[in-house]
Amino acid sequence: MENNNNSSQREELLEQISALEFVIADLKLFLDTHPCNQEVLKVYGDYVRQSKELREKFTAFYGPLMAETYEPENYWAWIKNPWPWDAN
Repeated sequence: MENNNNSSQREELLEQISALEFVIADLKLFLDTHPCNQEVLKVYGDYVRQSKELREKFTAFYGPLMAETYEPENYWAWIKNPWPWDAN
């Protein structure tokens, strides 16, 4: 079982990733109707990079976020993470 500090850091990282993914999805919708908006394209690219960095950081510390992102030497380690109903 994870200690409380490690668990809270994990949850904080998941919240940051979730927030970025929400903004990215929203910006994609905006860009569907405003594809030439250079300012939003730049912001979109920045958020995509930040999200990628956080997902890589999460994977390095806690394992893959999805089964599709497994590593051959650490396959199926993602099931060792707490299940959604185990959080808190």
